[in-house]
Amino acid sequence: MAEPERGGTLKALLGFAAGAVLIVCYAFTLPQLPKAVEAIGAWPVWGGFTVITFVAGWLFWSNVPKLYEAMKR
Repeated sequence: MAEPERGGTLKALLGFAAGAVLIVCYAFTLPQLPKAVEAIGAWPVWGGFTVITFVAGWLFWSNVPKLYEAMKR
C-alpha cells in the first residue's frame, strides 16, 4: 500500500476553506456588481466573476471527498 501523502489533509482543509471564503465573499459583493459594470464595463466584471466563481467552486467541491476520506480514518 502506498503511504498517504504528508499534509494531504491540511491541503484539503485549506483548499476547502479558501473556496468557502471566496463563495461567501462573492455572495456579499454580488449586489455591488451592477455598479462595477457601469464603471468598467460588463465583460471584465461578469467574466471575472464567472472565472472566480468556477475556481471557488472547484476548490470547495474537489476537497469535500478528500476531507470525507480523512474523517473516515
